[in-house]
Amino acid sequence: MATPFGAPRLISAEEQAVVERLLVVASKDAPSPALLDSVRFLIVRSECRCGCDAVFFEQPSRLGHRIAWGFGFICWGCPVELMLWAHGSTISFLELAPLTGKLARLPAPRSIRPLTRNFSKVRWPCTVPPPRSLIWLPGMP
Repeated sequence: MATPFGAPRLISAEEQAVVERLLVVASKDAPSPALLDSVRFLIVRSECRCGCDAVFFEQPSRLGHRIAWGFGFICWGCPVELMLWAHGSTISFLELAPLTGKLARLPAPRSIRPLTRNFSKVRWPCTVPPPRSLIWLPGMP
């Protein structure tokens, strides 16, 4: 659920990095250069009511369709599911869902990977590390 939070604001550098990485590595289709270039001009119109880092760039009633689906790891190693929505050719919503029950925060952009249907059913507590094949290490693309 969205809640207005005052005057609209320009997307933050951290949000921009996550959206761009999600588009590059986890889009259904290769993003156009125009779409990638538009990310830096997105205006955050509202934020999620639960306190997570999800942001709305359009009215919540105009979410449209999912254009990217991935996951990443927040600083203490917990996985977070990421979905990017668009209404027409305009990015409308960056959705975050915790995979461990913790509050969803923006992940490290370089940790973002595509999410498959099978992985979406995986749940693990933050105290148990994810499978080694899913861990992002410095130097990885």
